Amino acid sequence: MAPNSTVFVYGTLLAHEILHILLKRVPDNKPAVLHGYRRYRIKQRVYPALVKRRPGDSVQGLVLFDLTPQEIEILDEYEDEDYFKDAASPVLEDGNSVDADVYLFKDNLRHLLYGDWDYDQFRREDLARYIKDYDEGSIAEGNARRSAGV
Repeated sequence: MAPNSTVFVYGTLLAHEILHILLKRVPDNKPAVLHGYRRYRIKQRVYPALVKRRPGDSVQGLVLFDLTPQEIEILDEYEDEDYFKDAASPVLEDGNSVDADVYLFKDNLRHLLYGDWDYDQFRREDLARYIKDYDEGSIAEGNARRSAGV
């Protein structure tokens, strides 16, 4: 089965600057909401986790369209070992749902989660430093180092 070329993003990948660093372009995208999920802060990290929750919960994000297999591999590496890919059906602003992959936080790490993660706060307080931290290496390698506590 071929990998899905559509991905729902909800955290740092909402920033076009980060997409451009990783993929060397900003893919076609549309705002969407994913129902039945919640986005959390992670202790000692500036990026969020997404987990399945109650039907009334929802998360705003973007659907990235027409990703190449190479771009999917880059996103898979970026999301590191604390996440796994799952199928989801985000709803676009026009009310239509699309089939997309989404990166979910592993259940055995939920003890690291607290409060709601806020994208606007990330942009204001952390985005510039997040990008700068990776000037000498890749963002994916930096995520792996942070997960290992380095």
